[in-house]
Amino acid sequence: MARTFNFIGKSVGAGSEYVNMTNISQAYTDLVILCNLATNAQGVNTNMFLGTGGSIDTGSNYGYYYLGGNGSTMSGGGTNPGIGWLFSTGPLGSGGSSVPANWMIHVMNYSSTSYKKCYVAYAGTVGTSYPAKVVQGGYWNNTGAIDCLRFQVQGSSFTSNSVFSIYGILAE
Repeated sequence: MARTFNFIGKSVGAGSEYVNMTNISQAYTDLVILCNLATNAQGVNTNMFLGTGGSIDTGSNYGYYYLGGNGSTMSGGGTNPGIGWLFSTGPLGSGGSSVPANWMIHVMNYSSTSYKKCYVAYAGTVGTSYPAKVVQGGYWNNTGAIDCLRFQVQGSSFTSNSVFSIYGILAE
């Protein structure tokens, strides 16, 4: 049987330092978050924090690794442990309001209380002035069911072009 993506909700980050998504339904096995990250400053990044019981975890309980390139060069890196999952507003932190990055973040087994949470994410830029792609993966060192999350930009604010849409993959 084919998996079905069901729309759960959408938020816009206009002028805010962070975007919260709360009361996330537990009716699904996985989450897919599509976001267009654009900020009011060049070269800033965004952290994604997860939470259970309505409380966001902003501690050093996360790890991630990335690999990115622009067609002629590549780089990689990450952190373990770290504070939140880090996503660029432009590939590898080089973007800004003129070069937003489109991210697809797949969080697996988010509603389970038996597994620590992991994700895989893909990004690309809008436009051709900075054509780059990033693949990233990581974990959250917690087995709680995720019912809230936060995207928080570092040292800037989101523009009205920052849109966050969340989908659930139906449990079978």
